[in-house]
Amino acid sequence: MKAVFCVLILIYCVNNQVYAHGPIHENILRITKEIEENPNNPNLYVTRGQYYQTDMDFDRAYADFQTARLLDAGNEMIDYHFARLFAEHNYPNTALNFANLFLTHLPNHVGGLMVRASVYTQLSKDSLAVLDFEEAIANLREPRPEYYIDIARATLQADSLAYKSAMNWLEKGDAALGYNVVLKSKMIDIALANDDYDKALTVVDAILEKFSRKEKWLVAKADILMAAKRLELAKSCYLQADAAIEKLPKRHRYTRMVMELEARIDIALNKFE
Repeated sequence: MKAVFCVLILIYCVNNQVYAHGPIHENILRITKEIEENPNNPNLYVTRGQYYQTDMDFDRAYADFQTARLLDAGNEMIDYHFARLFAEHNYPNTALNFANLFLTHLPNHVGGLMVRASVYTQLSKDSLAVLDFEEAIANLREPRPEYYIDIARATLQADSLAYKSAMNWLEKGDAALGYNVVLKSKMIDIALANDDYDKALTVVDAILEKFSRKEKWLVAKADILMAAKRLELAKSCYLQADAAIEKLPKRHRYTRMVMELEARIDIALNKFE
């Protein structure tokens, strides 16, 4: 679901269509003017279709990709755009047809493999998704954390007992990216879901070593210790987190995140009384 964070949205009408101010809509208007000047350029329709896709406007994105296909029937990349569009709007069978067609021409295309893998997960064909994720990662030039999270998730969905394999993918991603707190956070989540408290603690300790602001991760560590029923250590960790918060400058001390942490600490410490 697309979230709108604007307090005020100014709208204006161009060619009987209403657009909100913002980078996406400004780009749509810009490309629309270029199309009016050069209506037979398929690349312009692809570009505008991608903006519509980002704006979650399925019908206009589809129409632009279809026009691009009519103008340039030999462009395999249009199949990729169709695959992504249908996958994002939960039409997995149609998306799979386009992804398969695209990958017959470009079998090692990372984006195509990732799209087909995501479609397989929608279709609950998680073993096939894992194979595509593996192939995509093998061809990566620029690793991204979400790729490794997706393959870890698909691995567990294919086999709920494949905890070590899923964790291994996250660790590979962390190694490839140098250090990534998003992947480390996912490691903690998966470790806790599998009652591997020692692994979760090892990961959170690695995060604590890296960050100067420690209050959030001290609370996370305390929560893990509570789950592991190491109560005295958990209490000590909550107290460390509380002390870390007390030392924060005022500009950080009264932020929503910090106040929420304080509330969690108070609730936890009350359990020890």
